[in-house]
Amino acid sequence: MSTTIAGSSASPSRSELWRIANFRWLLASSSVAVVGSQFSLVAIPWLALKFTGQPTILAATTALMAIPQVALILVGGVIADRFSPRTILTVTNLCNASFLLLLALALLTGTLSIPMLLLLAFLLGVSGAFAHPTFATLLPKTVPIPLLATANSALMSVRQVATLCGPVLAGSLIAWFSRSTPQMSAVADSNGIALALTLDAVSFLIAVGLIRRIRIDGPAQAAVANKIFACIAEGFRWLWNDRALRTLLFYYASMLLLVAGPSQVGSTIIVDTQLGGGATGLGVLLTSTSLGSIAGMALAGWRSETRLATLGTTVLAVDAVGGVALILLGQTHSIVIAAALCLMVGLGAGYIQVGVITWIQQRLPFDMLGRAMSVIMLILMGAVPLSAAATGALLSRISVPLLFAVCGTLMSTIALLCLGNRTLRSIDNAVAPAGDVARS
Repeated sequence: MSTTIAGSSASPSRSELWRIANFRWLLASSSVAVVGSQFSLVAIPWLALKFTGQPTILAATTALMAIPQVALILVGGVIADRFSPRTILTVTNLCNASFLLLLALALLTGTLSIPMLLLLAFLLGVSGAFAHPTFATLLPKTVPIPLLATANSALMSVRQVATLCGPVLAGSLIAWFSRSTPQMSAVADSNGIALALTLDAVSFLIAVGLIRRIRIDGPAQAAVANKIFACIAEGFRWLWNDRALRTLLFYYASMLLLVAGPSQVGSTIIVDTQLGGGATGLGVLLTSTSLGSIAGMALAGWRSETRLATLGTTVLAVDAVGGVALILLGQTHSIVIAAALCLMVGLGAGYIQVGVITWIQQRLPFDMLGRAMSVIMLILMGAVPLSAAATGALLSRISVPLLFAVCGTLMSTIALLCLGNRTLRSIDNAVAPAGDVARS
């Protein structure tokens, strides 16, 4: 029988979370890495466009950073269960730092070529396929069950703040150095882009030092004995045999298919055709959603026990309201109302995200964390581009307000109908009962 996440019978106070050294090091390393990564997320696409002047190279660079993560994330989950998370993250962070420094050096010395840019983008994607599932295994191993919700709230809130502020800092840095170095001709923003890449590399090196301070047990020997494909199959089988988790994943994938594309593609068109304000208006909506998410995550850490009966019922209620908000967003001509709707949606999404992640972490045995989380990431990562592609195809035939109305109506209808599903409705933040979850 697998070892599930251990927790104390007593309920520790939230303040005790900050006395756990492993959590402090984990939060610090995550914060540094996420802030640094925002610089590359801006600098690399901007470099691809400015260096080549070809949108196709920009698209290829972006794709080569994403495709390996999808293709290899299941293998990354197996590796996360086979080896020490500290070792894996140390190696991936050092690799990322090396790739970024090489890219910055090639840019400054004028030796950068398109094949080199594409290769380094691909290697960064490969590294991410191993780093992401590995990092997902750390938190449940560093804090007891009663503090998981608070820990998730703190970790996710910090990451969301970094995601909100990081691109602005990166863009401002590149723009400032571009203005201060007018003599650069081949790439006007060379110094700024190189500095942004270097700062991200330094952040990965700092993260290595912080990660090395975390002290957790190594993987079980049983996980090391199996072959990679057998381990992947075992991860799928484990998730499939967990009825509640399987049902929740199907539900979440369907919700993502309905909302991700309209949110990413349709919102831009709504701003352009109905709300006005140009890029600033789009920035207002994105910022409102992010601020709502931060507030929802913080609220989940502060009032994690607040529920509409159960966590599952709360998720369904929030999605039902979110569907209505999507319908209204497609009809409004006021940027203020649109921002308020985005803020509300972000608040609900942030709150239930903490609860759902915490619930999933409680159900996963230690020796299955990497594989299970990699499968979950694959499902969620795959739903987003599918939704965006479907949205693009539909918008050639119907208007954005109609698309929002259809998707919002389906969201609310599915969520309300699922209130009759006992499995979803009964989901709550409690350890899985014996026999309800498959054991390896």
